[in-house]
Amino acid sequence: MKISREKLLNQLEAVSVGLAKIEELEQSGHFVFRDGKVFTFNDEIAAATDCDLGIVGAIAAKPMLTLLQKLSEEELDVGIVENELKIKGKRKRAGLTISDIRLPLDVLDDPSTYEPIPIPEKFFEAIELVGGCACKDQDYFFLTCIHIHPEWIEASDSYQIARYKLSSGFSESVLIKQTTIKQITNLDLVKYSLSDGWIHFYDDAGLTVSVRKHSGNYTDLSDLFKFSGTKTVLPKNMGKILDKAKVFAADNLDNEVIVKLTSGLIEIKGQNDSGWYAEQQKIEYDGEPLSFGVSCKLLSEIATRNDKCLIGEGKLKVQTKDWVYSVCTWVD
Repeated sequence: MKISREKLLNQLEAVSVGLAKIEELEQSGHFVFRDGKVFTFNDEIAAATDCDLGIVGAIAAKPMLTLLQKLSEEELDVGIVENELKIKGKRKRAGLTISDIRLPLDVLDDPSTYEPIPIPEKFFEAIELVGGCACKDQDYFFLTCIHIHPEWIEASDSYQIARYKLSSGFSESVLIKQTTIKQITNLDLVKYSLSDGWIHFYDDAGLTVSVRKHSGNYTDLSDLFKFSGTKTVLPKNMGKILDKAKVFAADNLDNEVIVKLTSGLIEIKGQNDSGWYAEQQKIEYDGEPLSFGVSCKLLSEIATRNDKCLIGEGKLKVQTKDWVYSVCTWVD
């Protein structure tokens, strides 16, 4: 049969978010075709959409995607011969092995059985912002998660905390691994629903992306934002300083810069094995010398939202009407 190469490629790329980089789950690096759809599942993310390729079976994703991307034909002639998907173009032929389906799709809830609700405005902005505070150490599982509360979204690595006030539409708290949900924030998803083990996201074109949710009680962080201190103002050119400092922060842990406050001065320093860069600016501060570490991206986001901060009791806090960030400081 004839099939549009570009349309098929778009369908496969849409579900690529569910592919595993390392195939620890059998066929998690494959496209699975059945019931007129294409599926992917890597144990944390499952994706599905309608597919014009009406076959049943599993095909290794990387060679299939690469082949379709390199071909130039608008239309391809495809068919099944024994256990192969035969693809024909102009003076070109290829065969992709079709395997029996072994990807455990049956462990997934069916997203079509749930009533979706619109994703709140700024939901993914909140996810990206607080995600910079999630822990990277897998030994502290709950701290690697983003906590979606009915009234806010938050994350903490026990050293820094960020909370974004937002009505999630959920009646219960949900935990999602930060490394998982950050993979879908750039998709055009417009609705979601909640089932026992998953959050299901939907776009307007028929794509569904299901993200595994985790159970457990997330520690109430509210009191950690409450402390007294001295107000000061961050430099207005923070973004320009960070643009230079991040050259030497790109390869270190969490792309982190060190911020140091001394009487009348703030210094931002990026350092890795290749070298370092530091820049000072005047600031209204006359307390004891102190420092804290923060990722370049997160500090840039902080500075663009509010240049006023509160320093005291071993913490620094920046707050807006909808968002609050706090980080522990240490005395030099």
